Amino acid sequence: MWGRLASEADHRGVEVGQLLADAVSKVIRRSYREAVVIGMAVQGHSDRVIGELTGESAEFIKRARRGVGIVGARERR
Repeated sequence: MWGRLASEADHRGVEVGQLLADAVSKVIRRSYREAVVIGMAVQGHSDRVIGELTGESAEFIKRARRGVGIVGARERR
């Protein structure tokens, strides 16, 4: 695993520590982004409104919402 990390870091021209920090940061941001979308969905906002307010894609919103079992407005009909 360390060899793969070192190779990827070398390919990107960064240190292994920076590569790991970037990866962790990406996971944290994703979690925050999903939390925002899920919170808005729980409040009853439609996917369209969530997308307009957050700038997230429809697919990202749908995946985040469905990942926690929230049914979309169109799916409730």
